[in-house]
Amino acid sequence: MTHTRPIDANACLAWLQGKVACEGSAHHPLIQEVGERLVSHAEWIKLDPKSWVEWRSSVGGDAPHKAFRQRFQSAEHHHWEPTPALWQEVQDRRAKGSWLQQTQAWFNSKFNPLSPLFGSLSKGSTDLIVSNLSLHHEVEPERTFAHWAQALRPAGVVLFSALGPDTLMELHELYQEMNWGPPAHALIDMHDLGDMLVHSGFSDPVVDMERLVLTYSDAQTLLNDLRGLGRNMSPNRFAALRGRGFLKQLLTALETRKNNSQGGRLSMTFEVIYGHAFKAEPKGAKSSEVKLDLESVRAQLKQPRK
Repeated sequence: MTHTRPIDANACLAWLQGKVACEGSAHHPLIQEVGERLVSHAEWIKLDPKSWVEWRSSVGGDAPHKAFRQRFQSAEHHHWEPTPALWQEVQDRRAKGSWLQQTQAWFNSKFNPLSPLFGSLSKGSTDLIVSNLSLHHEVEPERTFAHWAQALRPAGVVLFSALGPDTLMELHELYQEMNWGPPAHALIDMHDLGDMLVHSGFSDPVVDMERLVLTYSDAQTLLNDLRGLGRNMSPNRFAALRGRGFLKQLLTALETRKNNSQGGRLSMTFEVIYGHAFKAEPKGAKSSEVKLDLESVRAQLKQPRK
């Protein structure tokens, strides 16, 4: 089962592997808030991992990192990135530039060459994978799910958050009115994400969502905030660079919406999806369940012991 969606693979790769994404996520209020809520979703999961992995922490912020490091103090902790350079970028950011702190951060991450922190995760190398607000940037999320399932040990858990299709609904309405094309690429519904989990090797998926509405005092602040969350990766977006005239039109249209709104602030909706699932038992695994015929048991009990 394969789910595809219209998204520019080159734009996606550029964003996920770029320094801009890493810098934008470091202190972004929405990313940090969702990260904290993701942690709260894991409170009831009974898990004592020997090791756990942050997936793409360069775009997922530091909230899950701080909370789970505190919760699983004896567990080995890694953060996975697609390239060594991006992995080091996160290390440097968390070490705050100090040579001593960078060295300590390197050793505290318990780097294990047998379990690479970039490229492909080793098979059966971890017990928990945490991904905060990075999955909706993936071209094929089901491939990522399959990668996670392979990397997890038996009974391992994946915990993630992602943006859903109602995200930026106000901006989509505005672009449609102005005939500007889509302002963002298509996002995946939570039910489809649940189906992907099952078909990628997970069991008992739990997926839910909530809508967060952020308000802004002016249009420029809104645009600055959106730049830290990602890029428009729709293949149907405007093919060339927009000029100053377009930016002026956009700001004017947003300010008009603000002035016509109740309370005099710009509102923007974000649909946030939370999910977790357990690695499924391998197909063909022997079951501990034993089926007995009741009449045969009764007959054997009536026979005298030898």
